[in-house]
Amino acid sequence: MREILTELDDFFRYYKATVIGVRGIHRDNFERFPAPGNGELRALSFHVVFHDVLVFGDGGDFLTDIHPRIAALGERLAERLRGAGIEITGPGAEDAVAIVPYPDPRGTGGLEPVPPSQRRSRGFSVIPPRELRAHSPYYARLLDTYGPVFGVLTTNGTVVGPDGGLLGAAAAAAEAFPDPLRVVELGMGAGSTPLALAQRGKLAAYTGNDFSAEMIEHFRRSVAPELDALGVRAEAVLGSCLDAPLPPADLLCVGVYYQAQPSLVAARGAELAAALGESGVAVFQSGMLEDPLVTRLLYGDAAEHSAWPWYDPAFRLQNYFRWIGRHVVEQETILIATNSLNSFRAVSRTLDRASGFRDLSLS
Repeated sequence: MREILTELDDFFRYYKATVIGVRGIHRDNFERFPAPGNGELRALSFHVVFHDVLVFGDGGDFLTDIHPRIAALGERLAERLRGAGIEITGPGAEDAVAIVPYPDPRGTGGLEPVPPSQRRSRGFSVIPPRELRAHSPYYARLLDTYGPVFGVLTTNGTVVGPDGGLLGAAAAAAEAFPDPLRVVELGMGAGSTPLALAQRGKLAAYTGNDFSAEMIEHFRRSVAPELDALGVRAEAVLGSCLDAPLPPADLLCVGVYYQAQPSLVAARGAELAAALGESGVAVFQSGMLEDPLVTRLLYGDAAEHSAWPWYDPAFRLQNYFRWIGRHVVEQETILIATNSLNSFRAVSRTLDRASGFRDLSLS
């Protein structure tokens, strides 16, 4: 820990930034398969004030212009730590470091913005349930709880599914509503969410979307026939979440990469709310426990971010939904949003019973 702190102080000083706090947690290392060591990840969050508020650029879209610069700074940090013998990336990593950036309200420019990262990732291949169970206690627990879910391996070698947070939140919504649900899922991965709901008898219709052609092909080949046998109408649409169809729904699951979510909400927040009508519920898997930036952009104090020249108040879910809550589900951060107090209470109570009261805030 001391070695990491020393390296980070030196690293951030170069970027006119000051580390103001450190938070550490231990959780399951579910991004790596199989997980190294004892299967746990030591995750450190470094809260950093940037006195140069142009470090990530002076404007543009969060997904395409801003986040790639934040990611590039993380890559530079990983390289710096690797040189000191501390590995936070790759298949053998048992440590993780997240940068939680804050703008200095009196900050100025001065440095050149960090060049954007060119690293891209998408779901590439599927890990079958039997293999998940054999090599991961974490995923074995998900299988026991939600049924035969699939793993998703990315082109970068990390595992991004099955998404335990979304599965838990969707199951809570299914229990809270009396009738089978019409579900729309943006970032559907390998289709574990509809399978889990259908096997509970709580799925009436499903529209999924993903930008990975491999995930769409897997869904059509392996998931759609299962849903059809259970009498569920289902379709999967290839493309960006920014263009995906939004038919009327009772439940909207948002599992797209975190960095896409602020841009999605800013561009389509009113459409998301309209698709859900007066009683529907949206669930966003908005971040890892150690990396709250996107969660704070979606549901946080606008004044905390307003000094960033690229910040857009339209990122905030409060612009579109009256009732918003934050939960920890299966060791992931979940936001629930709705315009119905009754739906909000029902889903929140179900989540509390399932996982114990962790962290719930009302807007």
